[in-house]
Amino acid sequence: MAEHLEGEGVYEKLAKIYRVFQRDMLDLRDGLAVIDGPKPKLPPQARLNLRLMHGVRIGLLMRLFALATHIPDFSVQHNISREQLISKVVHLEVEDAIRKLATT
Repeated sequence: MAEHLEGEGVYEKLAKIYRVFQRDMLDLRDGLAVIDGPKPKLPPQARLNLRLMHGVRIGLLMRLFALATHIPDFSVQHNISREQLISKVVHLEVEDAIRKLATT
């Protein structure tokens, strides 16, 4: 799975955008601290809930990727390869991948 994630460069652009947003958020946080600006408005329980939901999301993605490693090899007569199916899963095109698996 790691080879598919790294080899296709699926998330390189997204990671670059994330780093820009992360840097901007850190700069804003530091700047607000210097001027004694407003604190985050989310209550601690809401922040905890968001972190928990994010953890569940990451867990589901990890499970999805782990299941994708069990996709068997196919013959060329099916017009789709194992790598193409895994690529669909990596791109979160899960419904299409399942339809393709059902027809093979």
